[in-house]
Amino acid sequence: MTERQNQLTLLIQGFLRGDRPDAPAVLDDDVGQATRALAETYETASRGIIYEHSAGIPSAERLGVELRTLIESQRAEGLHLTDSEVAAVMRGIETGAREAGSVLPGDKTAYLGLLKRVLRPPTAASAKTSDTQASPDVDRGSGLIIPGH
Repeated sequence: MTERQNQLTLLIQGFLRGDRPDAPAVLDDDVGQATRALAETYETASRGIIYEHSAGIPSAERLGVELRTLIESQRAEGLHLTDSEVAAVMRGIETGAREAGSVLPGDKTAYLGLLKRVLRPPTAASAKTSDTQASPDVDRGSGLIIPGH
């Protein structure tokens, strides 16, 4: 993956990890369907054809609209990714969402559960601007991931 694709992947995973109380519950299948449809849409666009593929289920359609809005807002802010690069990111996330349940606990939310365990939510210390330093006495915790904890 390129650095730009990595940025987009982390942005989307952070979005999926986030708790959105105003949004209906999302399952791994919704993520898989939405990212599949988006991958197909961007793959088609990379060939010069504008056609929006459907996710097939309403919850995945809603998620797809949110993800596409996120992607296009990042592009408008200067993240330069070709349609085929975006499609590759969507395919990677689709694969993760589809296969997580076979190797991780959580059945229908194994992938989303993994994102919640691995990606930390923003903290007050990380939200500070770059010109201010967090207090040295702030316990940031370990960055070490220990299985089972």
